[in-house]
Amino acid sequence: MSYLNNRGQLVEWGKTISPVRKVKVGLPQGSVLGPLLFLIYINDLPKNMSANDLTLFADDTSIMTVARSEEDIHRETEKATGEAREWFSSNTLKLNENKTKHLNITTGTENQIKCAKFLGLQFNSQFKWNSHVNYLQTKLSTAIYIVRQMKKIETYEATRAVYFAHFHSRATYGILVWG
Repeated sequence: MSYLNNRGQLVEWGKTISPVRKVKVGLPQGSVLGPLLFLIYINDLPKNMSANDLTLFADDTSIMTVARSEEDIHRETEKATGEAREWFSSNTLKLNENKTKHLNITTGTENQIKCAKFLGLQFNSQFKWNSHVNYLQTKLSTAIYIVRQMKKIETYEATRAVYFAHFHSRATYGILVWG
């Protein structure tokens, strides 16, 4: 009970400290129980959605709708987004409109270039990897620079650790999906 009840928080900015205020909702950030309690809290969202498919991953929610026409997909997408917004609101959560993205994936030949980031991978509307490769190229170029600089001043073991942390992890992330 003490984990959830009678908690307070304050803000420290420079040498100024705010008064302690009671926390009425939420959990301590970085807590061990936080992810489990969040999953229990959000567990009924899929039951309250009429969308074709819903994926929950940590605090990311992905909704997939399928339709044969552009009008139908827009209608279904708006319906699903509205249902999610309503569920979040009734459960004292807020849909982050700035992070809410709609990606239309088509089998047509139209040249759509819209892109969305999902779990660290960049997808475009035709599941081509140009956007992800460009994104990855920038990240890996920076990682190579860091490894080269480390090689000049650190041991082989330290440089190798930096390589695995900054280059290898990015180069191989999601390779089963995009490879």
